[in-house]
Amino acid sequence: GWNGATGITSSEAAAGGGTRAVGWLENVVNDAQGNANANLSSVTFAFAAPGDTNLDWQVDVTDAANLVAFGKYDTAQPATWLEGDFNYDGIVDVTDAAEFINTGLYNTGFYNPPVVDQGAVAAVPEPSSLGVAVGMTGLVLAWRLRRRTA
Repeated sequence: GWNGATGITSSEAAAGGGTRAVGWLENVVNDAQGNANANLSSVTFAFAAPGDTNLDWQVDVTDAANLVAFGKYDTAQPATWLEGDFNYDGIVDVTDAAEFINTGLYNTGFYNPPVVDQGAVAAVPEPSSLGVAVGMTGLVLAWRLRRRTA
């Protein structure tokens, strides 16, 4: 019963006029025999520019190399975002190449603002076990010294 758009999209990507999309990468984890393990595998989604095959927020030589190295261009073989399918039609063709070029982002550096500029909360690293042990030892010593003086 779905009558909407095909592919993966967002309102932010739609507002970008074709210069942004929702990129995705399959993070496949293989078992000891080399078979894909669906229980350990995942998918990464990112607000990305068509052409950013590896979702590092840059359209650069690495992305161009991915388009060439995977060899899916103009073969009609099923393809993913990493392999150059930027419009989610399942293949890499001239439409995807045009999207890569038309963003005007090749070799211009980072195209998304840093996370701190987006009002995000900074992540706080977890304390190390050594730091916790040292802190707890200090608290116990302080407590014992206080008990002796009281």
